[in-house]
Parts: sequence; C-alpha cells; structure tokens
Amino acid sequence: MIGQEISARIEPIVQQLVDKEVARLMEPVVQRRTAAAVADDEIMQAARAVGALTDRLLQARYAGHGEIAARKKLFLANLKLATVMRRHGRLK
Repeated sequence: MIGQEISARIEPIVQQLVDKEVARLMEPVVQRRTAAAVADDEIMQAARAVGALTDRLLQARYAGHGEIAARKKLFLANLKLATVMRRHGRLK
C-alpha cells in the first residue's frame, strides 16, 4: 500500500530520467579531429586543387586557348600547396 504509493510517485520521475538518458545515448558521437587530421585534410585539399588545375591546363593546351590563365592559376595553387605544407612542417 505505502510501497505502491511511493512507486506510483517515483515511476514518472524515473521514467523521465531514463528517457533523457536514452535520448543522450542515441545522439551521434562527435569525434574530435586531431591536429594531424586537420593538417592532412588541408594538404589533401590543396593537392586536389593542384591536380584539378593541372587537368585544366592540359585541356587548355589541347583546346588551344586559355593556357596562360590556366598556368597562372596552377602556379598560385602550387604556391598555396607549398605554404600549407610548410605551415604543417611537411616541407622545409
């Protein structure tokens, strides 16, 4: 009798706490990116840009126009790649 009254009062409170905990556990875990992962991502992004601009330069050569602009963009992308690699200690 008294035990049933107490359990009836406590049950909604406990159920609410359990629901909150279940919701918290169901949220995706955000993994912290390490400094090495950030550096690798920046370097790979710059390297992909160099690769894409190299393709664009070759296409401009084949097409016969726009080669000078493609060379300038590729040169700037190469400088950016070198800067990123120096910043992260991968290039002296």
